[in-house]
Amino acid sequence: MAILKPVVFDGGMQRQILSGDVVGGTEILSSLTTAGSGTLTAALLTSGIINRTGPGAGYTDTTDTAQNIINALVAGYNYNANAGLSTGVAVQSGTTFRLRYINTVAFAMTLAAGSGVTITANGNVNVSSVKDYLLTVVNGTPTQIYAVNQINASAIITGMTQAQTAALSVGMVVTGTSLSGSIISIQQGVGVTLSANASATLNLNTATFSPAVSIVGLGQMLL
Repeated sequence: MAILKPVVFDGGMQRQILSGDVVGGTEILSSLTTAGSGTLTAALLTSGIINRTGPGAGYTDTTDTAQNIINALVAGYNYNANAGLSTGVAVQSGTTFRLRYINTVAFAMTLAAGSGVTITANGNVNVSSVKDYLLTVVNGTPTQIYAVNQINASAIITGMTQAQTAALSVGMVVTGTSLSGSIISIQQGVGVTLSANASATLNLNTATFSPAVSIVGLGQMLL
């Protein structure tokens, strides 16, 4: 860890930041007005501030998928779901950003996780309250979809090419028939080892390797 001090380009000249300088950000005050339970899209989650109106009873808001959140974080990102591959750069694992959720209604919100997203603590928001969240990119590698070979009760899946394993990284979430868990190691040109064993022996099984995002609530206060 290091202490970083920003610099300012003032009239084309570089100088250190001084007292009185104002740092401009890119936060957006976005709105979600769904009358009942809603979806916190990637655009909303990365906007910085969500103003929630609409519900007339207790409700559940569900986050977008980790894949879509990664897409929103990378300008020019291109994901081809039909081809089962992604182009563009990955988001560095460990990247974090903040979100403020303003619950303007007199009913509590329950936060639910989309695919690849984990809510680690304190997700829900009380009535008429504001909560801050820290979102962390646990793994920001683009989604890949491959045909793999697996053996019942084994965590090792094989049948991948050098190019395929090169597009994967440790920590990616794995889903597919009789597959679960995440990648804990990669054998280049061969396959990967997962955190959980396969529950059936299958050849050329479709496996989806996806990024992962975690969300933790930092605290809340009344409006």
